[in-house]
Amino acid sequence: MMSLTDVYCWVNRARGMELLSPDDLLNACKMLEALGLPVRLKIFDSGVVVLHLLSHSEEEIILDTTKLLEEKKSLTADELSQLVAVSVVLARERFVLET
Repeated sequence: MMSLTDVYCWVNRARGMELLSPDDLLNACKMLEALGLPVRLKIFDSGVVVLHLLSHSEEEIILDTTKLLEEKKSLTADELSQLVAVSVVLARERFVLET
């Protein structure tokens, strides 16, 4: 799972001088499902927009996060982000999936 902001930065860093506009990236991401690609655009209730692989289900994310919470007894979004190598914003969304 990767925030659309991070995707935008990666794509444009790779493109160099031929930058992609935010609207073009968003429109391209909206077409992923219609093209049958294994990546989907997801918008969380908080408004955070991410791309995620179909091979990584929300159920797996919830189970992994629950397991970490049980092991550590207490976790902040910052600590979780370091443990699972995602941004703090995405770590916070993992906690929201828990409820």
